[in-house]
Order: sequence, then structure tokens, then C-alpha cells
Amino acid sequence: MSITIAGVYKLVERAKIPNFATELSACADLHACFYNKEIKYHGALEPQFVQKFGTDDAFIRMYPGDMVLVPTGLKLCIPKGYCLDIRSRSGNAWKRFITVVNQPGTIDSDYTDETFVLLYNNSKHMQVIKDGDAIAQCKLNELVQTDFVEINTDQFCVFFDSIKKNSSRDGGFGSTDNK
Repeated sequence: MSITIAGVYKLVERAKIPNFATELSACADLHACFYNKEIKYHGALEPQFVQKFGTDDAFIRMYPGDMVLVPTGLKLCIPKGYCLDIRSRSGNAWKRFITVVNQPGTIDSDYTDETFVLLYNNSKHMQVIKDGDAIAQCKLNELVQTDFVEINTDQFCVFFDSIKKNSSRDGGFGSTDNK
């Protein structure tokens, strides 16, 4: 296993650096860090505000169907030639029906602003996200950029014929479900 270093800049001291839960974890956990008063969200109710009782117990409420941009309090320095994918945590998805909307969410190496996680409440109940909660997981991926080159009809026909000779696929969305 190789190790690549990505820099992490904390916008507030209590923000948590992504961490691997175990030695063999494939992804590192990302944590909520509420330090602003208003949270960006799409939902049926009025804009959600961070609720605070003390310095470390801030939280937000996510109602059924709400999408919320949850801040991490971090700016990540992704090395050139890599991107960071953000995914749902299986425990949040299974136990709380909270998932990352655009998974994997991709952070490019030239993105330098704060890292947010776009969460969705799939449940029928209000869910609470507390400051410091593990809200998602992330994985650094090496990039293989592609040169997309236009081809002519003859070239496409050669490709198409080659694929059809070696594949029994017939159709698109859901076409392999019953095979």
C-alpha cells in the first residue's frame, strides 16, 4: 500500500482532519464542523440555522427530504494528478437513511475553497447532525485523464461491430438486471 500526502488547512481549530477508522479502512471519515450561523440547504422549511448551546454542541436538524451542504471547516490541498471522492458512510445510510446526494462527490485538485458534504435525508423522520459527527467518507484517487477524440462513421462501425461480437448486451438502463 502506498501513501500520498494531501494537505489539510483548518478554518477553525475544532475542525477534524479526515481519519481512517481502522488500519485497513479504504476511506477516511469527514466530520461536520458548524461554525457559521446559517447552513445552505434545499428543503420544505425555512433555512436551517445552526443551533448552539455551548461551544462544542452545535447541531442542525434535517427534515425528511432535506438536502444540506454540511461544512467540514477544512480546506483540502489535493495533489496534482489526484481527486478526492466523497461517499456515504454505510452506517449513516443504513441506520439513519442519510446519504451523500451526488456520490461520489468529486473534489478536483484545483478547488481551494472549504470542503462541504451534500447530505440528503431519505428517512421519514427528522435527523440531527451534530458538530463533529462523521458525515461522509473520502478517498483520494489517482487521475487518468482522457483525450476525447471525434471519430468518423467508419471508425465507429468497426468499434461497434467488435463490441457486438464479444457482448450479449442488448439495451441500456437496467438491461442487464435479468441476466
